[in-house]
Amino acid sequence: MKGISPRGTRQAASSFAGSVIEEAFRYAFPIYEMMRIRWSYLEDPKNSARSRVNDIVHGRTLIDPTRRTVTTPNNDTVYSRTVLDLSIGPALIHVPDTEGRYYSLALYDIFSNNFGYIGRRLTGTRQGDYVVVGPHWKELLPVNSRVIRCPTDDVVMLTRIVVDGDADLAAAHSIQDGIRVSAMHKQQSVRPPGIVPVPQDPVAFVAVVNQALSLNDAPCYEEPLLRSFAKVGISGRGCSWNRLPESVRAEWKERFPAMLASLKKPIAGDTKPVDGWYYNPPHIGNFGTDYTYRAIVALNALLAMEPAEAVYPSAEIDHRGEILFGEHQYRLHVLPGGIPVDAFWSLSMYEVMPDGRSFFLDNPIKRYAIGDRTSGLKRNADGSIEIFIQQSSPGVDKESNWLPTPRGQFKMVFRGYQPKAELIDGRFRLPAVERVD
Repeated sequence: MKGISPRGTRQAASSFAGSVIEEAFRYAFPIYEMMRIRWSYLEDPKNSARSRVNDIVHGRTLIDPTRRTVTTPNNDTVYSRTVLDLSIGPALIHVPDTEGRYYSLALYDIFSNNFGYIGRRLTGTRQGDYVVVGPHWKELLPVNSRVIRCPTDDVVMLTRIVVDGDADLAAAHSIQDGIRVSAMHKQQSVRPPGIVPVPQDPVAFVAVVNQALSLNDAPCYEEPLLRSFAKVGISGRGCSWNRLPESVRAEWKERFPAMLASLKKPIAGDTKPVDGWYYNPPHIGNFGTDYTYRAIVALNALLAMEPAEAVYPSAEIDHRGEILFGEHQYRLHVLPGGIPVDAFWSLSMYEVMPDGRSFFLDNPIKRYAIGDRTSGLKRNADGSIEIFIQQSSPGVDKESNWLPTPRGQFKMVFRGYQPKAELIDGRFRLPAVERVD
């Protein structure tokens, strides 16, 4: 019987380490992304809107091509954001009466799961007070508190308030100003500064993820997984890049670009398109143990909400299966019955960046999304709607229904807020994007 050569042993070890690294990367990438935006919000010296933990920061305008912190943003709502540090105690949240207007305060843990809401769908639109509590809090809470329990101490809260154009901004601002976030105890955080997230750098990636895992508990059922990942430097306390064998560090550096590239997929993951539309799996927003899908969404649509709150079908091909390009003209025909939602719907246009993230692109009419609230939107006699998707104007009489495209390849995301059951479960499907030139 022949023995295994030293070279064969090294190759087998390399293959094993590489496999674990890829698994650890997919698990850890959403953690890195959540820490990246946390650092951007709280510590980035280039961010003029930096804040402290438990402070709410309002975006006063609809997002446009100049804002590129969170991938695939919407142009339907103003955003407010808060980074909560529940290790210093619960956070108190007050929301005003929005008088029926759609809003949501979506809460995300450090793993990017959307675990809780305050808003029109779940809590109504009257004013209310809530207590957000971390996993280790054992002390008494205010009597009759409406409590939201969080799985991690680090939480990002993203507020969305619908705006019907610039004329409606003042009313939305009034609601923003009525939202208050405060700490239940006036105690300062003693956590260390965040590690700077360096793009495309596996050394920073490992360090950032380990810091997050040292400050936040992973679910207990993931402990065996993290013990395995500790061999390649991902586990939290006690793990560091410098303690890894040189062979493992070399594997990280060699594989890192390809691992990032592997996440550049539609947020529907591996599901097949229907009439050109990719529909997301039902566990988007709350991913369970589907770590690969969680990582894909973290790159392409970080801070996505779960389907009960909003659905996000995306289109990158037309009805013939050909890639969408700005050199062509397209049309979307919304049937007379409309889209089954209890709030509103929109269709957004994006350019795709080399790293896979998607952002708005400037255009002549400054329109980045079109939907049922678009001012001047024209309907046909039967109630149907024609949306013209092209680079140049379809004509003055049709510009009210025009969604401009970039020159090259593009993607679109449909959003349906408070979708009805038939839109969530697939009984209703969007019409195909038809190429008409």
